[in-house]
Amino acid sequence: MGFKVVTKKMIDAPTEATVLVPDKPDDYFGILIKYVPAPVIAGYKLIEEMFVAAGRTGEMPLVYLLFLVITPLAVAGITKEESPLNMEHLKSIKVQIVMSTLGFVIWTLVMSRWITFDPLWGTVYLVLFTVGAPAVGKGLYEKGL
Repeated sequence: MGFKVVTKKMIDAPTEATVLVPDKPDDYFGILIKYVPAPVIAGYKLIEEMFVAAGRTGEMPLVYLLFLVITPLAVAGITKEESPLNMEHLKSIKVQIVMSTLGFVIWTLVMSRWITFDPLWGTVYLVLFTVGAPAVGKGLYEKGL
């Protein structure tokens, strides 16, 4: 399943494609998958393993910051359909960008080998994010944030 963000513009002015081929609404796991930036996490994990294997964990904070910046850009690029990437598109997916970036932070806290973090609390945060992200994201989107 790919990323598809339904924007206010799409609802207000549906095209033939949205009228003729309606997508079924996302279920809980569909919403969660959209909030977990899997390509970004996979890329980060691959690079992290290379740096750890080379014994260069001192450079990982820079890699982490780069991926923290890349995450919103990747989400914006993935969710962009045929329209140009502009501020209107970014405003329409701001909740998804925030939730995806938060998802990246939580997943890397749990999975990283260079960050010293209590694995018990990391697991608690991961479970809380997994359970709460769809509800929080939906609530934020419905409030127009």
